[in-house]
Amino acid sequence: MKKGLLLAVVQSALILTILLKQGYDKRVLPKGWAKVEQVVSVSGYYATLHLSIAAEPNIPVHSNVTAYVSDGMLKLKQSSSYRGLGVLYEKEAAPARKIAMNIFWPKPPEGGEIWLEAAIPPRGKLRPLRLGKKNGGIVPYFDY
Repeated sequence: MKKGLLLAVVQSALILTILLKQGYDKRVLPKGWAKVEQVVSVSGYYATLHLSIAAEPNIPVHSNVTAYVSDGMLKLKQSSSYRGLGVLYEKEAAPARKIAMNIFWPKPPEGGEIWLEAAIPPRGKLRPLRLGKKNGGIVPYFDY
């Protein structure tokens, strides 16, 4: 009986920490939208998204970048240190860079462009918050 109760307390604590982290991501961290350029199915409901994020001009191809938000959209700027963003290889500098992100992928929407809202932590990769579809404006259809 005591072992079962202890297990229930530990599992409840784990779930609570996940909920608190998600709440922190949604309320405190800066967040913005990025266009999904390509969806690469990994297995079942998991996929790798290639996000197209506008970059400041004159950023060298193989340089470290960090994300920031401008007008509700994610943008990239050059950084002096590695921030965990996985910029996909490009042969030359472009106005938009591609970032790869692995996520749980529900049934994709019918028609329209797919967009992803992500939070920007102080260090590490972008954290997905919700998916949206663009038809004039961005309409969210799936919250993480």
